[in-house]
Amino acid sequence: MRKISYNKRKSKFFDALASQIDFSTLLRGHLVKVKFSERGYTLKESVVVIEDDCFLCEFSGSDITRFPSRIKALATYLHKLELRDKFVVSHKDGLCTVQLLNAYESMLELDAQAAVYESTEKVVLTASRMGQGRYRQALLNSSPCCPITGTTDARFLIASHIKPWRVSTNQERLDPENGFLLAPHIDALFDKGYISISDTGEILISSAEIEAQLKQWNIDLKIKIRGLSDRKKAYLAYHREVVFVH
Repeated sequence: MRKISYNKRKSKFFDALASQIDFSTLLRGHLVKVKFSERGYTLKESVVVIEDDCFLCEFSGSDITRFPSRIKALATYLHKLELRDKFVVSHKDGLCTVQLLNAYESMLELDAQAAVYESTEKVVLTASRMGQGRYRQALLNSSPCCPITGTTDARFLIASHIKPWRVSTNQERLDPENGFLLAPHIDALFDKGYISISDTGEILISSAEIEAQLKQWNIDLKIKIRGLSDRKKAYLAYHREVVFVH
């Protein structure tokens, strides 16, 4: 691992990174791809560790000045987003990829397990991985609908964490009390803190603009979410204090 300094000034690659990296998609462990207009220095899949003052990266080249500028810009961008984690990154032929290390390792583990199963069972494993596995299934078992829209079609339900995945412990990440199944547009608002939920189940709204958008979607703003457990209320308290945009 080599210590690499962050960019001191905004890189010319920042606009491409900002327009193609979705914060919530990255935090959910999905592989994120960023396409640049021209080719650059190739870096095979390597681990990048985002730290406060610098980032660490596997780099075998002796000339550190040839370290890929796009990966350096990416690490700087992740640092700017205040992400302190380990990522697997690569760059080849103008395409940069980034994924959380633990999600990448989980995919490798599932692929290794799938090698000993018949093809039909491989499909089940892949579907489980794409559906966030045990966590999503636990949410489907406990409350198989979006509590705000009433959506019941599992194809259009996202397993959303109340306390964000990136700051949760491994136990909290798999705890169904730390989540709701939300329709995609509601998940987007909840994930970014534009809405939250009180201990008594009321929808909390961050601004008049968000309220207007909810009304445009015909969301019942007086709805009350019933049956909130004490543990779920504890997670919601964190969401209101840290994530919710006051």
